[in-house]
Amino acid sequence: MVLVVDDDETDQKIFANPFTRWRVEVVGTLRDALQAIEKIDDLWLAMLDVRLPDTRGDDLFGPNQSVFGLVETLRSRWPHAIVVIMSGSAAWTTFVNPAQAVQAEFFSKFDFDLNVRKLVDRLDRRELAGSDSNWNALERLRASHKLTASELRVAACALRGMDRAEMAENLGVSENTVKSQVRSILTKTGATHLRELARPPARTLATAKPRSRR
Repeated sequence: MVLVVDDDETDQKIFANPFTRWRVEVVGTLRDALQAIEKIDDLWLAMLDVRLPDTRGDDLFGPNQSVFGLVETLRSRWPHAIVVIMSGSAAWTTFVNPAQAVQAEFFSKFDFDLNVRKLVDRLDRRELAGSDSNWNALERLRASHKLTASELRVAACALRGMDRAEMAENLGVSENTVKSQVRSILTKTGATHLRELARPPARTLATAKPRSRR
């Protein structure tokens, strides 16, 4: 499920359209958002306008009646969801640190086209990863290592225990391509075998040191 919270009808369409392959819920107020999340079983992505008609004055960062308070509610229910706060304000940089403080990402609406492809890619990998634990491990790998989008898709398959033939079939590439990407993943993460990506403390790989090259 993708949740879009924005009171501008044009922006609603712009932000919802790239994600139509997943179920999208679009609302225009904080109140409607709080009601909507009561009916959502599994949230993968929330995109929230920083200013809504029923937020409380200029208290954008307060715990109540603010988008940042909504983020904390979303985080308490879906800790693995991608939560993005957006602003069309020229002073959008003032929102970056508060967004990070509540474990949300932030970008200007003016840069949406630059960021939407990355969000779609991440949802593709979320679907491929299967479980919340696999997705969480994959996000740590994304944050901690310079894996390409293709390598992250291979890592998602590895987290599900697929062999190389299954990976190639699922990803629509050759086994030789998978083999090359696996080699790169092992080098970058410091792992010795793909099984290490699939083990439940896969999170340890997020802090593993890359193997040294001589």
